[in-house]
Amino acid sequence: MEQLPAQKSAKFGPGLESSTKMDKVVVVEDRKKQVKKRLPLDPDDTLAVATLSSAFGGALGLEFETSEGMLQTCRLDPEGKKLFAPAAGWTGQTFFAIFSDVPQLPVSRKFGADISNSPETGRVEAATLPRPISPDWDKSVMHYLLETDAGCCVTVMARRAAVTCWHCISDELTVGDFVNVKPARGNPSAKFPNKERSAVLKIVLIDERTDFVLLLSAIDLCIDPPFSEDASFGLPYIMLGLSGLEREFTEIIGLKTTVVNAPLVIKRGVVSSKRRDKFNRHLGDAGMNPGDSGAGLYGLDGAFLGIAVCFDTESDKGISLCHFAPATFLEIRIQDLGYSMAQLNSSNYQGYPEKEK
Repeated sequence: MEQLPAQKSAKFGPGLESSTKMDKVVVVEDRKKQVKKRLPLDPDDTLAVATLSSAFGGALGLEFETSEGMLQTCRLDPEGKKLFAPAAGWTGQTFFAIFSDVPQLPVSRKFGADISNSPETGRVEAATLPRPISPDWDKSVMHYLLETDAGCCVTVMARRAAVTCWHCISDELTVGDFVNVKPARGNPSAKFPNKERSAVLKIVLIDERTDFVLLLSAIDLCIDPPFSEDASFGLPYIMLGLSGLEREFTEIIGLKTTVVNAPLVIKRGVVSSKRRDKFNRHLGDAGMNPGDSGAGLYGLDGAFLGIAVCFDTESDKGISLCHFAPATFLEIRIQDLGYSMAQLNSSNYQGYPEKEK
């Protein structure tokens, strides 16, 4: 960490540069505005996210350039309030503030609200205030996690539609076949809105290359449908999953995992890729394990970001990276198939939704 004298310099912006000589600080830069500031570290050698956000409005995290010339993000604590130093420490380098590109939304917006309000655009009109973050937002997104009879994750994407991974379902199933689902173990809802404990979903799309399956429902799968959002670089998220019974996993990276009601788990991470790979997937740093494929990723405001597909892991399973299909890509595939999100969020259908003519 740097110990800088209390002097002002034209190189650094105003605000937090009046530290004493013994203050432990880190140099942070806003690359867009080309402004650098010295931010004080806490006694435990971490940087408070509140300090970062106060100095650089809207900043959510830090990244730095490694010796190999690659950008790497600083790790967050489980509560998302502190940033840890990299292995090389805070000393001798400049860190870059990461900002969220989350759009602003109307005051009336609530979690899971339908965004198909504008007949001209199918989108909500211009925003006035940022979307609020409720202390119970994570409880609302748990309602969107379903599971098959085999215990595989299925994620609600609209009132009448759900998505999962192709490798999660039987190889014998094909388009036109049916899959039984129910609210996942640990889901606060034991029943669907029509009071049934299970639903029969129809497979309408199997994309083996991107490992994506679209399923439609003849009944409403939720009361308030999720709203989708682009998974921008550096955006914090949580991921649901059904890997809580894997004891080795919860012991090794328990600091980033909360077992809600086994096997349901909630894991925290940050979107760590700037562009999609050849399979149209983003990369996140939340630990992922068998049992999590097909589960949803959500922003801290409840926005649906995508579904977990696969992971890279070290041999000891202590470090894993999640590859996820972003919600924006899933919506494009759905629209290419002939469905609209407004149509799939409608409760007016008798039976399964049909393609728009």
